[in-house]
Amino acid sequence: MTRMIRSCAAMTIVLLFASAEASDFIHPKLKAREVSIRSVVVLPAHVDMAKHGVKGTQPMGQEADEAASEVTFEVAAALTNRGLQVEKPFTDEALKANDELRTAMADVQQRFDEIERQLFKKEKDIRKGRFTLGDSVAILNTKGTTDAFVIVRSTGNKQTKSKAFMTGGLVGMGMSGEATFRSRVAVVDAKNGDILFLGDYISRGLPKDKTYEKSFKNIPFAR
Repeated sequence: MTRMIRSCAAMTIVLLFASAEASDFIHPKLKAREVSIRSVVVLPAHVDMAKHGVKGTQPMGQEADEAASEVTFEVAAALTNRGLQVEKPFTDEALKANDELRTAMADVQQRFDEIERQLFKKEKDIRKGRFTLGDSVAILNTKGTTDAFVIVRSTGNKQTKSKAFMTGGLVGMGMSGEATFRSRVAVVDAKNGDILFLGDYISRGLPKDKTYEKSFKNIPFAR
């Protein structure tokens, strides 16, 4: 809990001076254009949100679901604006109608969750090509035309005014009206599971498509 409070305070200070901070990590094969990306599929985002008050922490389930839909849309819009073909096979209707597809997507999401802690702890190792989900991800590439899957994870923390004052004084109190987010966007090779790119974003409110688009300009997408 103490670590989370310190993290929230640090994020508050950063966001006082910038609407969003971004860091990008690119796999060496992608940077050298040994891998081409033209067509991507954005998997449904996973978002966790919590409200922190002097009496404790409360989950924000409904807000998290709404944020997940929003961030999935914003990431897809940014990729489209970069000239990529963004496929949308995993709609709610498609998943409800296809048990095999729903299970396959859940397996890929779970595989990402299994390496998430290590991945986020050592993001720079992506530049050494050290992270992969394995070729089992290819089960989602049903037509064989998708170059990469895009996986999104985001954590939002919102403080009450009294809690914000305790952790950040007047500066923190002034920033308490909107949740702060730590968001990550991973681009995963749809054939072998290599994590080709990771964007790491800290923002007040969810990052918008322009933030993602600026970050994605660092990726050498194929034309």
